[in-house]
Amino acid sequence: MKCFKILIHILILLFINCSKNINSVDELYSDEILYEKIIGKWTNENKILYTFFEDSTFYFSYYIPENDSTILRQTIEGKYLIEDGIISFDKFEYSYIKERENDTSDVFLAATSTQLFIGKLSFEDDILSITQIEVLIPQRTNQDEIWGKWEIRKWRTIYYYRTELNFKGYQKEIYEFYPDSNICSYENEYLFKCPFPHQESNKYEFEYASPYLNINGIDSIKVEIENNKMYWYYDREPELYFRVD
Repeated sequence: MKCFKILIHILILLFINCSKNINSVDELYSDEILYEKIIGKWTNENKILYTFFEDSTFYFSYYIPENDSTILRQTIEGKYLIEDGIISFDKFEYSYIKERENDTSDVFLAATSTQLFIGKLSFEDDILSITQIEVLIPQRTNQDEIWGKWEIRKWRTIYYYRTELNFKGYQKEIYEFYPDSNICSYENEYLFKCPFPHQESNKYEFEYASPYLNINGIDSIKVEIENNKMYWYYDREPELYFRVD
């Protein structure tokens, strides 16, 4: 009996210690901790530079190689948000740097306050990992299954070869899934004034075996539905960024 009591006591201590460890892991990845860890400059092998500031503003710049140096090509600046471990840009402004003097594309375009979802954040030492994710909003509330209409907004930079015009702005996409069909409806619309036909509708075959979705045989997508949002995780390697001193 004495040995049995000692064993119970040991199990209770192990349970308490495990609970503390679980809570500490959750704390490491809370939004508050992510806000603290992301502050600073980050770059990757593609010459992309992110700078995140303490006031929840950010500056993004993209450089392209030219001869033995690099030149600035694009910048984005605005506010960033971190919610449930997902970073998104909000109320941002996009600038396109002219490559040539005769480049007639728009130099500047201001975005609306609609969020642009970027990806899921994680850290390992001084390496920032951003995993691509898409967040879809249902067109009716309390939607806890894939069936029905879902909307996503994406940032697009498009070159239209027929008129040599560029478009930079939001594109709204709507997917509708039917439980009794393997065909989904798709439509999109550009939300800024666009110089060329800017609406499209189509139908695609899809396969859905929870939690995995495949549309038109292109991508395998892991689906999670939580808090009246649908999250699409793609089977792709995350982007890795390294801290810049």
